[in-house]
Amino acid sequence: MTAPVSAGDSHALDLFLAWLAVVLFSILVAVCELISRFRDAPIRLATSPLVWLYCAVNALAAAMAFELIRVFGWTAGLPVTETSKIVWIQIASAGFSAMVLLRSSLLTVRIGNQDVDVGPGAVLQQLLTALDREIDRREGQLRLLSVDAFQGLDFAQTSAAAPALCAGVLQSLTADQQAQLKRSIDVIIGGTASSETKLRLLALELMNVCGPDILNAVAKKLRDQSG
Repeated sequence: MTAPVSAGDSHALDLFLAWLAVVLFSILVAVCELISRFRDAPIRLATSPLVWLYCAVNALAAAMAFELIRVFGWTAGLPVTETSKIVWIQIASAGFSAMVLLRSSLLTVRIGNQDVDVGPGAVLQQLLTALDREIDRREGQLRLLSVDAFQGLDFAQTSAAAPALCAGVLQSLTADQQAQLKRSIDVIIGGTASSETKLRLLALELMNVCGPDILNAVAKKLRDQSG
């Protein structure tokens, strides 16, 4: 026979699960923000130590907020008997309040001609800036491997067909994004660079939208059609 679970053990387990829910919720928020920020290769984000640090900072802030909520006994106006509802409200409040705290600034200081925010948001922004540089440099190396994807093709035909193929493949591409892509390609077409340079610029512009894998697939399709 198994020993009965005491009330103290049950409370400790419930509290542990509540802390776990707070940490996981804050990490989920951080991951969603990073995925929306780096859409090209979100899976490769897991290999960056700065990503883990960013998630840890969010988790720590949420845990501190949850502890403050518990210490002050905030129940959102619910009766103390509604234990389950109170815990879930406290978990959600801790997660969202940590988001607000980490992205806030206490004051703005004027240094020379630049306004500098002072507060938790400034620290988090510096971390995101460092992460931007790391991801850009890493992805830049991969982009260089595909920059010549269109080389050897006719620029006029490629500039007309490749954007249409990319837009057709990507169902999530909005009308505004398609319009912005068209404007960028029109600038490339109207430029004075050589056809080879324009093909590279076109490849880079499309890579920003569809990524290197789809770009290479489109280039292969165009070569098969021209061959």
